[in-house]
Amino acid sequence: MQALEGVKVLDLTRLLPGSFTSLMLADYGAEVIMVEHPAGEPGRHIGPFIKGLSARHLLLNRNKKSITLDLKKARGRELLIELAKKADVLIENFRPGYMDGLGLGYSRLKEINPTLIYCSLTGYGQTGPDRDKPGHDINYISNTGILGLTSTSGESLPLPGVQIADLGGGSLMAVMGILVALAARVNTNRGQYVDVSMTDGITSWLPLVFNEYMVSGKVPKPGEHTYTGSLACYNSYRTKDKKYLTLGALEPKFWGAFCIWIGLEEFIPLQKNPSHQSRMIACLQERFSTRTLAEWMTAAADWELCLTPVRTLDEAFLDPRVIAREMIFEVDHPVSGKIKQLGFPVKLSLTPAKYKKGAPLLGEHNGEVFGSIGLDPDHLETLRAEGVI
Repeated sequence: MQALEGVKVLDLTRLLPGSFTSLMLADYGAEVIMVEHPAGEPGRHIGPFIKGLSARHLLLNRNKKSITLDLKKARGRELLIELAKKADVLIENFRPGYMDGLGLGYSRLKEINPTLIYCSLTGYGQTGPDRDKPGHDINYISNTGILGLTSTSGESLPLPGVQIADLGGGSLMAVMGILVALAARVNTNRGQYVDVSMTDGITSWLPLVFNEYMVSGKVPKPGEHTYTGSLACYNSYRTKDKKYLTLGALEPKFWGAFCIWIGLEEFIPLQKNPSHQSRMIACLQERFSTRTLAEWMTAAADWELCLTPVRTLDEAFLDPRVIAREMIFEVDHPVSGKIKQLGFPVKLSLTPAKYKKGAPLLGEHNGEVFGSIGLDPDHLETLRAEGVI
């Protein structure tokens, strides 16, 4: 048995934030039905491709089913309403008001299914002055001050290598909201509306920054915040072979051990003294420049230090930790053959996540899903000819 077995999800979302949200639910046992436009969810058409199928689609849509439905057609909307009658969760990430305009908003669907949990995932949420503005991850992290905290010596700010707002502020918050609403439904026997804003999500990730600002009232410049390069004990350093390592010795015991290991015991009492940070950073940079990354990591192997290499992706994917934790595994897909997948981040001892089936072909489950609400093959053929599915 899996944790979310028996939970039926209608996934109307498009692209990364929505796909990752429903992926988490599907991996832990929910029956996720992708409700795609007959042309397909846009992610299907983004390369690279493996035997004609998007690698992105193969990764983000495993364990899901696919049906096609044109919601701009009256019959398409009628069919969605029929499906919603038997659903536990509906997820959508259209602009605020779009689903209401189709007659498919929460106020309408809760009338036909009071236990439905309806999750809307947007950039700025359903209320407030920015609700109708378009945006992407870069806009959300800049609006919230996160990008402005990033250390930089150039004229442009370096961007994160992953989508912080899309995945962390959006997808994970949406999963949490849905799970909390499912738990509440046990006691209330009622569904509810879940309004998730990616910008709200990452704003809530600022407790340490907000804590300092709340006390001092000072707005840090790029690189001045405790965790963005202002401290010698929490920084990155370049090695002799032009590679990098990171030091995260925030606790005095780790800082003390590091200073002893590297032969700079005089730095121990100066750990967070602001007047000595620049000198210590320069000194450590000079010291780290004398050996290669491999030499430093070998020298540190027997010490308990918060010292790690900055790896390339191929190095990271081959790390023994990744293999031991099964964060990359290989499966057989009926079309694309043997492919790799990213693993399950939360390990449950009793009801674990599972890889059950590969990402679906477009409309692969039309017969099964529409058959469950009484449509026979002839009816489906008519709907297909009319462009409804």
